[in-house]
Amino acid sequence: MQPSYRGIQIVTLLFFLLSTFTSVAQTSQDQFGKNRIQYKKFDWKLISTENFDIYYYYEGESFAGIAATHAESVFKKLENSLGYSNYNKTKILLYNSVADLQQSNIGLQQGTQVGGSTNLVKATVEVAFEGDLMTFRNDITQGIARTWINILLYGGSFKEVVQSSYFLSLPDWYVKGASAYIARGWDREMDNYIRDLVINNKLRNPSSYSGEEAEWIGQSIWHFISDRYGPDMFANILQITRIYRSDKASIEAATGSYFQTFIDNWKAYYKENAVALDGAILFDTTYKSLNGKNFKGRDITTPVLSTDGKYLAYSVNNKGRYSVLLREVEKRKKKKIAGGGFKLNDQQPITRNPLLAWQTESILASITYKKGKIIYEVVDVTKKKRIEKREIEVFHQINSYAFSTDGKYVVYSADEKGQSDIWLYDLDRSKYLKVTNDEYDDHSPRFGPGNAVIFSSNRNDDTLFTLTRYQSAPNYSLYIYKPGDKVLKRIPAQASNFTKPAFINATTILYLNDENGVQNLYTQDLKTGVSKPLTNNTTDILEYDFNAANNYLAFIARSRGKEKIFIDTAFSFTNAVTITGKTDQSAVMRKKILPPEKPKQTNNLIVVSPKKNDDDIDLDKVYFESDTTLKLPKKVTPAEASNTPPKRTIIPFYGPYPYKNLFGTDMVATTLQVDPLRGFGLLLESQMSDLMSNHRVNMGFFGVADFKSSSLYGEYAYLKNRVDLSTRFDRITYFPSNGSVSHRYVVNKVEIKASYPLSVYSRVSVSPFAQQVRFSDVTDFNTAVTYQDEKKAYVGAKFEFVYDNTISSGMNMIEGTRAKILFETNKNTVSKAENFNRFNIDLRHYQKIHRSSVLALRASYGRFFGAAPKTFIFGGMDNWFFNSVGTGGVTNPLSYETGVNNSDIMFDKYVTNVRGFKYNDQSGQSYFLLNAEFRLPIIKYLYSGSVSSAFLRNFQLVAFTDVGAAWDGANPFSTNNSLNRKIIAAGANNSSPFEIEVNNYRNPFLYGYGLGARTFLFGYYMKGDLAWGIKDGEQLAPRFYFTFGYDF
Repeated sequence: MQPSYRGIQIVTLLFFLLSTFTSVAQTSQDQFGKNRIQYKKFDWKLISTENFDIYYYYEGESFAGIAATHAESVFKKLENSLGYSNYNKTKILLYNSVADLQQSNIGLQQGTQVGGSTNLVKATVEVAFEGDLMTFRNDITQGIARTWINILLYGGSFKEVVQSSYFLSLPDWYVKGASAYIARGWDREMDNYIRDLVINNKLRNPSSYSGEEAEWIGQSIWHFISDRYGPDMFANILQITRIYRSDKASIEAATGSYFQTFIDNWKAYYKENAVALDGAILFDTTYKSLNGKNFKGRDITTPVLSTDGKYLAYSVNNKGRYSVLLREVEKRKKKKIAGGGFKLNDQQPITRNPLLAWQTESILASITYKKGKIIYEVVDVTKKKRIEKREIEVFHQINSYAFSTDGKYVVYSADEKGQSDIWLYDLDRSKYLKVTNDEYDDHSPRFGPGNAVIFSSNRNDDTLFTLTRYQSAPNYSLYIYKPGDKVLKRIPAQASNFTKPAFINATTILYLNDENGVQNLYTQDLKTGVSKPLTNNTTDILEYDFNAANNYLAFIARSRGKEKIFIDTAFSFTNAVTITGKTDQSAVMRKKILPPEKPKQTNNLIVVSPKKNDDDIDLDKVYFESDTTLKLPKKVTPAEASNTPPKRTIIPFYGPYPYKNLFGTDMVATTLQVDPLRGFGLLLESQMSDLMSNHRVNMGFFGVADFKSSSLYGEYAYLKNRVDLSTRFDRITYFPSNGSVSHRYVVNKVEIKASYPLSVYSRVSVSPFAQQVRFSDVTDFNTAVTYQDEKKAYVGAKFEFVYDNTISSGMNMIEGTRAKILFETNKNTVSKAENFNRFNIDLRHYQKIHRSSVLALRASYGRFFGAAPKTFIFGGMDNWFFNSVGTGGVTNPLSYETGVNNSDIMFDKYVTNVRGFKYNDQSGQSYFLLNAEFRLPIIKYLYSGSVSSAFLRNFQLVAFTDVGAAWDGANPFSTNNSLNRKIIAAGANNSSPFEIEVNNYRNPFLYGYGLGARTFLFGYYMKGDLAWGIKDGEQLAPRFYFTFGYDF
């Protein structure tokens, strides 16, 4: 039966589509990767609205409805702002805390693909509830906006996906800033950050920023665009970017200005705004930072002064890696008393970790998130002794806490079931009392005289009731709770936010007030209600603590773009300062907080005459086509006065439904690949997963141009629990032929793998397997009959330890450390004489030298041993086009003869990079290799701006050296090994039964050095290297290497 013409068309089209999906490169010498650790099980459920699917799990029901309502309420706003309509439902995954979000497998790169990959954009948003519903709503809006912008720019048809993968590379500020501006607009945090940079002359080119700083920079740029050119310009630039595939070109086309002129105007815009606060205090010129210049941008949190003022403790957090520092205020001595965590570059970190509070003058308490748990720990800092350590299981997360004056009670702002409420805890009785129980956000509680508690809240009511589905106020006021009372004392904030309050004494309080657009410290007399400012700063005080008896004020503020901690040891809590300047942003905030003004009275009234007869027209009952909706007139009844707060809108939804594992394609990949054994071919790969990425399916096929040698694999991974499980099948076919001899080798292998993550950086794995290798001599019909097929079957296991804390700063540019230790054992099912084992260790370190330049170092060692050890094939580079092959050591491991089974070749391992030499220049049962590369992305190094050309943006110059050897025997210097020993057959045409053994005593090591260049071109990461080799003291002719793929 002949295949149909249509079937051939489909296969051809599919092959063409797959062959175009190549966006980033390609091979690597070994697989590493980080981990996501599941400390708990998530039983996901789903509710569905018209435009969104909302996923949640245990105790997430309360804010799932809030999320659904909010997402639908901003749907039209997002469509109008972006000029884009998403016709498929956006999926929103809600997590009860950031600690839970860190257990998600979404976005985890396992590195299973060997070829170039194109990631398909999905409309999926992950949002963690951080203990604040106002922030939660903004995070939802920002997450949806970011996802839609990515779909707008990188999604669409197959053709658009590929073109974007090849040609569109946007700086960090672009998408992050756009989504932040849509969600938060011109907010105080961004305004303060930009003002600080402008005043201190630290505002650089936008493309030089990354992370949270890039988000603020981008948010400021998009605000400038909307304010200067009009709100419609936002969507225009996004749409033009989709066409031009360049941030520079799209801004120039939309604004009519050169990009550099646009940037100059952006800087001038914020310099002009900063003038409003002339005369305010600059932190670095008035105080000395206790943590220096903070070049790495660490987060500084929870400054706390001991009750006697002797000690200052605070937390330092670097993307999840934290330290607790203790200072003696008078002596200015600093020491680290605690530390832990892991630096997370591909996940959202918990930056306010640990939370600190003093119980007494020498006893410091900390609340730390560790391994998905909340750990409460108390230490005596003078005795350096731990007093207590336990887990707090009541809450999802704790926002802040404080001790009573006598140290017997704790007050928490904590989240339970999606509500941030105030809790009291009796340390002696181990009992909790829930003070507030509603959807309002209650924060920063502190004890006062008589164990009264003051806190900030966006509540609309001062009565303590269990209220749900009530709309909160747009700003924060202060409230005082006295034990036993049902009504709170309110200290209202009219057009600003009052936050982080504390008692100085029974009649005086401190708090932060952002009335002028900057969070300054205020004091207020509770009897008279008179308040006055104590500070006049250019940027926000983020957190503070004080000791009034000693006139100490410790606070955290951002200065010159970085968070810093300061202490004033002569601060006056009574002398008021004058604040005259207000930021333009504060006026915007005021309009959001205050209700709209009532229309002014006027005498220009339209008098409606009463209807005289039936022929007259009653205008109250006439409806025009211009009306947006045509409804029958309704009787309007005046609303009755009520003390009940206004209710928030609830939209209808369907569900809840149980979560189902529906698979979708995550990635498709192809690449032209050179297998050192089988030659040039095409590699196709694909990855699929369910929505949560707990179930993953990976498939791949590699075919050589002769259509005889090939390999394919299929893998399923189950990542839902702490132990990651996977099963994999491989089939490898090798068909060597030299014209006179032809062999065929086939390996079938089944492997089951269990991996236990020790941390986000490290894991141990065990992989039992079974494999069979089959040899056939297919030279001709006679040899096929004469030499029967031979089979060897093995069972065994592979044990691995993997460590990887690297971060990527661009193509082929990483920083950090990687390591892998491997042991593999293979037991033949028939003969012990065929057993063999392998041990490998691979250590790599990538050190940033200056700006974007990196020194990459690698040390690797391997050894085969056992009854039938295999061979390491030493020399050459991965994916080397136009390669050449040597003859190895004493015997050539790549040789094949009529009827001779050389199936060992299917278990031998190639060792690269050894530049300056051929493949198989040496071979042996052991090897040792050192590599060093200095990588300089020359364009990025010299120019900090945005570069639209992928060729120039990723262009690198490298200098390298490789040193190593492969040998048989005890060590490379032994006289009886493959390097120094050579066997020569005696007699003409090998006619003598004797052999001659020659010992050369040569230098065992191969040395290579040279220069190279790398860049991204035509969808491939290409490398060109010119290397000189030194062998046994002899300088070899230079050798050129043209390869695809990243370096080690």
